[in-house]
Amino acid sequence: MRARARTTTPALLLAEAAERLAIRPILAAREGDRSARAAANVEAFLERARPYGVTGLKRFVRDITKDWKQGVAASEGRVDAEGDAIEIITIHSAKGLEWPVVIPINTATLLRSREPFVHRASDNTLHWVIGDVVPPDLLLALASDDESLARERERLWYVACTRARELLIVPELPQAEQRSWARIVHLAHHDLPLLDLSRFAPAARPVVADPPNGQTLEIFEAERAAIAAASVPLRWLQPSNQDPDRMPVTEAIVIDSGEAPETELPIGAGRVRGLVLHKVMEEVLTGELGEDLAGFADRARELIAELVIDREDEAGLPEPDEIASTAWRTLDLPEIAALRPRLVPEWPIYALLADASEPTALAGRI
Repeated sequence: MRARARTTTPALLLAEAAERLAIRPILAAREGDRSARAAANVEAFLERARPYGVTGLKRFVRDITKDWKQGVAASEGRVDAEGDAIEIITIHSAKGLEWPVVIPINTATLLRSREPFVHRASDNTLHWVIGDVVPPDLLLALASDDESLARERERLWYVACTRARELLIVPELPQAEQRSWARIVHLAHHDLPLLDLSRFAPAARPVVADPPNGQTLEIFEAERAAIAAASVPLRWLQPSNQDPDRMPVTEAIVIDSGEAPETELPIGAGRVRGLVLHKVMEEVLTGELGEDLAGFADRARELIAELVIDREDEAGLPEPDEIASTAWRTLDLPEIAALRPRLVPEWPIYALLADASEPTALAGRI
């Protein structure tokens, strides 16, 4: 996993994580009718990670966290729906989009209350009331702010009313309050024709009768016993997870040249030597590293440089030439040379232990 993190972009890592964690099926089951919108937002989140390079995972997390804490607005994902689907979308998100039929809804909502601080854009000044002290220019700042908000809300209504290609339906709300969105502009409802629904033939809904509930206590107990008999508890033994050379998977991504990766520090040159030696021999067996003694030493030197260790104790580091020589002699042993055509670095094993007191499965590596 650490090697993949150094060569895989955050977008690919997050896409694979979403696939393995079954994010989309979970959202489809949990959100119901809104599952398409939720899935589109997942795609928008993955798309946002696309500009970050292979060493940008931590930076991406920092940017997302910063935007979350500051409440930065983000556009929702666009739903890839059929032509006859109904989409509910905000006016801000509708900019640049069109639909055959558009109905502005929820326009009876009241406008937001004024903030205590008023910013006047004309001279870039800030005005507010401190106790009973009213600044002399507060009324002028309020008038300027009201004019700016009114123009912005009128522009939003223009966007809402120009998204329809064939039919725009404007609901009439005579009981709406004066401080609601329905009162921002005069829509001249009395000049608009009423929506004629007589030409639409009502479609008969099929009535499906619920089957009678024949569940009884006896049936329930029989079903419970069948489920219990089919659900055999299985205990896994994984001894290879405790191997000394299996380090915990941690983040090992460098953001800046002077910033060290966040990972567990190797303790002692003995452990460093073992990790490097294991990696060199593994790359030889997988074909990633050619069988050349000088190449072994160069690769060992690169691996030592990549490990996060105390550079002040250079004398305690293993010798790349010694590691290369050890790997070379080991692979050249007659017993090992005879196995080389079919030798692999690691081999997973799975087995059911027949002599265990309870069903037990073994998972490990050789």
